Amino acid sequence: MYLVGVLPGPNKPSLEQVNEGLAPLIDDLLLAWDPGFFFTRTSLYPSGRSCRSVVIPLVCDIIGARQVGGFSGPTSTLFCSYCLLTKDRIEELPSNKWPMRSCEEHRQVADMWRDAQTAEERKGIVDRYGVRYSELLRLPYWNPVLFTILDSMHADFLLKLHHHIRDIWGADPSVASGD
Repeated sequence: MYLVGVLPGPNKPSLEQVNEGLAPLIDDLLLAWDPGFFFTRTSLYPSGRSCRSVVIPLVCDIIGARQVGGFSGPTSTLFCSYCLLTKDRIEELPSNKWPMRSCEEHRQVADMWRDAQTAEERKGIVDRYGVRYSELLRLPYWNPVLFTILDSMHADFLLKLHHHIRDIWGADPSVASGD
């Protein structure tokens, strides 16, 4: 299944509006996961077949990916949905030394954000952890760290990936070592 969603403009919706829009979809996806569906007959299973459905990955532009995936924005201190590198350390290489995000911690912090009583408390959680709650987290199999990706149009066609690798990381293919 390929699910397409477009959030209407002209302004980006708030996180609350995104979650309100996702909630009915997540309700249906929870049923598609457990108990799933039973097809009374297929060409390979004349006596019927059970089927479960999942949604992976989340493919959006970077702003949409951060909102829908439950991460802080790309200009925040914790700007990445995959690692915990802070903006002030953005030039540190190699990437294997970057602290990685985990699904378990993301879920715990997102629950803290969801259960926070005030906007100030929520802001403090986002500032400290770079995480917000997303309705996608109601899906038991959802891993926001692994399933949130930047779409190829924005990463490749608009040269964002090229800019990131060449200008931000400083990789230069004309240098023998690649540095």
